[in-house]
Amino acid sequence: MTLIPNPSPEGEGNALITTGALCAKRRFALLQESGRGEVKDNVKNLQTFPKLPPFYYLHFMRFLSAILFSFLTLPAVAQQSKDEIRMSIFFGGGSYYISEDQVEKLNHWLDSIPNLLEKYEIQLISHTDPIGGKEYNEWLSKMRSGAVQGILIQYPIPEHKIKIKDWGLENAVYRNDTWQGMQMNRRVDVILYPIVF
Repeated sequence: MTLIPNPSPEGEGNALITTGALCAKRRFALLQESGRGEVKDNVKNLQTFPKLPPFYYLHFMRFLSAILFSFLTLPAVAQQSKDEIRMSIFFGGGSYYISEDQVEKLNHWLDSIPNLLEKYEIQLISHTDPIGGKEYNEWLSKMRSGAVQGILIQYPIPEHKIKIKDWGLENAVYRNDTWQGMQMNRRVDVILYPIVF
């Protein structure tokens, strides 16, 4: 690398520049003369913004993630009363199959609630995404709540203790115009309401 005096008449910048930088300046001058300098000039101006340390970007991305998460969960939190306890079972698109992992989690969750049948009313609320139309999603919603009801009966919880509301594609809690929202809407909420004496 060769160092040569800076030819800038204003005396700005370093007194010495590399031959590579000089070649870049000459290419830039040639591009300006050929009429493509305006685009190149904009690119040059963009490169003059100060560079921030990487941890600023990390904090910014965490901040954006927190905002996105709060927007996704806000409707569900708004609908939940402070005394109820709930757990959601999620499904694949067009499916009412419940994975073994979710069955185990549901059973463990039910085990963790003392005096379940004496203290709580049990309600299943099923939802779907909008794919397939209204009639199909009403059927799918019933199949999903029926699958969860079957697990609760095997737990064992008596069938008459379980109330069911199938919403289908109506009354969606999450937005159905995003993939994440549709995924969150494919679920059955198992809700325990305290019995008031």
